[in-house]
Amino acid sequence: MSTSPFVLVGLIVAGLLIGRIRLWGLTLGTSGVLFVALVAGHLGYRAPDGVGELGLVVFVFTVGLSAGRQFLRALLHRGRALGLLALVVVGLGLATAVLTALVFGVPTDLAMGVLAGAMTSTPGLAAASDTLPPDSHVAVGFGVGYPFGILGVVLFVHLAGRFLAVDYDRTEETEGDDEPRIVRVLVEITNAFVAGKAPEQIPVLDATRCRIARRIDGNRLAPLGREFRLELGQKVLIVGASNEVELAVGLLGRRVDADGLLVMENERARVVVTSPRVVGRSLREIGMHDRWGVTISRVTRHEYEFVPRGDDVLQFGDQLTLVGDPVGLHDFAEYAGHRQRSFDETDLISLGLGILLGVLVGSVRMEVGGLSLSLGLAGGPLLVGLLLGHLQRLGPLSGHLPRAARMFAGEVGLAIFLADAGVEAGDGLVPVVMEHGLVLCLLALLCTVVPLVGGFLFADRCLGLRPLELLGGMCGGMTSTPGLGAVTERTEARQPVTAYATAYPLALVLVVALLPGAIGLLRNATTADSEKPAAAQVDSTDRPDRP
Repeated sequence: MSTSPFVLVGLIVAGLLIGRIRLWGLTLGTSGVLFVALVAGHLGYRAPDGVGELGLVVFVFTVGLSAGRQFLRALLHRGRALGLLALVVVGLGLATAVLTALVFGVPTDLAMGVLAGAMTSTPGLAAASDTLPPDSHVAVGFGVGYPFGILGVVLFVHLAGRFLAVDYDRTEETEGDDEPRIVRVLVEITNAFVAGKAPEQIPVLDATRCRIARRIDGNRLAPLGREFRLELGQKVLIVGASNEVELAVGLLGRRVDADGLLVMENERARVVVTSPRVVGRSLREIGMHDRWGVTISRVTRHEYEFVPRGDDVLQFGDQLTLVGDPVGLHDFAEYAGHRQRSFDETDLISLGLGILLGVLVGSVRMEVGGLSLSLGLAGGPLLVGLLLGHLQRLGPLSGHLPRAARMFAGEVGLAIFLADAGVEAGDGLVPVVMEHGLVLCLLALLCTVVPLVGGFLFADRCLGLRPLELLGGMCGGMTSTPGLGAVTERTEARQPVTAYATAYPLALVLVVALLPGAIGLLRNATTADSEKPAAAQVDSTDRPDRP
């Protein structure tokens, strides 16, 4: 019975290779590791002790970091409707799993595993595995429910699209996108009112999400310079939000052709804000143009890019795209406090301490109504990751982890966790499937269909979502990336992706938070049921016989 970690690595590689196989446009992805591990566990392989827990905490911590960047914004930006949709979808899935398990007598671990699989939620599997005993068969249930979840959501997207008569060729402007694109427009100054003024001296322009980024110097786009003033006949480049740029054009003059212009790369830089001299201050307060002769053309915050207004306040970790002369760019970068390459560096100390803090938070037990509750190895790191991802800094801990590093750590942690969970469940794979196979398939079908149909009807009749938003929100509520892919391959509009990105982190957190409660509910219900016959038997034996 092997416990070699190198065998575990081999299982992970084999699972990832199988996960890349594409059938009818669908792949298993990292979940392919689980199916290979189930077979390996059935054949007698055992994973090294503790390796699955390590993978679990790394995975859920990075999930929290990623979701935290969008979590609050999801609640504020179309969040009420899409958040309610995510709650309804997850709630219907949990209710379906609990009721079906009670009616058909499905064991708790299998029912929760099927639910996590039907919702294609590996964090849900992680939360269930952490709550249930180590010898549970939750991974077997996940393996049964996962194909139903993938195929069901993709099929639903196609059927719902026909029902809603979605026009996939409509652009984001005709659909009324809530997040305008950033566009670049060349403008000739014809308004005498703005002549002789610096851009910051024009209140209307300063209040819009449009910035004058460059001026025309011969046949190239050059920085504005510290002494720059607008002049009649001058041509400038405006960078701004698509829904506000026409206001800026009308204020300054008229559009002109921008072909044939050159941009000097050494006059542009990316700077990450960390200095307390900059953090918490507005662009107007800092006075960047007057002091350094540089202009911020856009800000990237929590992976969301926008053109700033004059009263926008800079936050720790903001990435600024700057235009100016090399000396001014260098001086401001020193003032703002961060080297450009630092944004791509991983703070391993913060990563390690953040994970340890999450484990400590998860181990804290609270007494509620006579019950001893804790967040566990899934909830604790997830909560700390959410806080760090949103705040970007918690005391000495930095919440910034480069996207590539987040994806790598999360995928490695997930692969290790799935391999360990599959190996542990593989020992009882055949007996479980032979005993509960048909019932598990029925449960998987119900846990897929009921949330999809119920959530769709609720959203269509009560939330007022646009068709593409509704489809993206449903995919986010089911945490189904393949479902989103089925939508985006048919349209260039951004609404499905935006809605998915809003609903997905909410659904993810809801599954992880509510699934342990559903496990407790099922345990209590099954325990109560098992005690009733025994009590009845005692009563019958104590009762005197009647003639």
